[in-house]
Amino acid sequence: MFTARALHKSYAAGVTGCSASARVLAGLDLELHPGDVVGVTGPRACGKTTLLRCVAGLTRPDRGALHWADDARRPRTVAVAPAAYPFETVHDVIARTCADPRIDPAILATTVAALSLDVVLGTAQFNLTTCERARLALAIGLAGVEPLLVVDGTIDAIGAAWRPAVRLLFAARAETGGAILAAGRDTDALAAVVARIFTLHAGRLVPDAAAGAALPAASVVRVAEPVPARGSPLH
Repeated sequence: MFTARALHKSYAAGVTGCSASARVLAGLDLELHPGDVVGVTGPRACGKTTLLRCVAGLTRPDRGALHWADDARRPRTVAVAPAAYPFETVHDVIARTCADPRIDPAILATTVAALSLDVVLGTAQFNLTTCERARLALAIGLAGVEPLLVVDGTIDAIGAAWRPAVRLLFAARAETGGAILAAGRDTDALAAVVARIFTLHAGRLVPDAAAGAALPAASVVRVAEPVPARGSPLH
């Protein structure tokens, strides 16, 4: 579904006259297959969001190769961001979302109910708690028809009480052949909802034993051995 080979990415200091840069990806390799549910953890500014943006096709690496299967070329991304229409109620958001041809209304109804968003349907977005905003974003993301879902930081914002529901929703998506790549700083939160966790350390993914029992054994990630970057940087 998705393959990354030898990804490198650095950011300049952004200060006039300063040539320093921060390297966040250093030869990173990753493969995602149908049914994979994967978590990436690490401290702030270690490169998690950069990796997810590369997977989503929103950021171009400095070096390396990215390849998406045809049906996964436009992954759906989920993040807790300020509401574009803060006075819009949750009901209005869901109604507007259902008009999107890339959303499955039946799945959206299921995810909304599973995350108990039906009790805040009349609430304006600016009155939602961070947890409620995260659940709304995730409910919409899981209803997307795109096979690859990229979740950035949202799991950190969902309270422990909702992790079992999220775990079941992730497992259901995996069973239909979808794949999920989620990133966050809260290792315990990720471990409760994904099948496999990797720590992003020194620009590469390091396996973490924290997860593995939350989802079916088939829902695991395969991380390729490092290979030299070759050919054109993007596919």
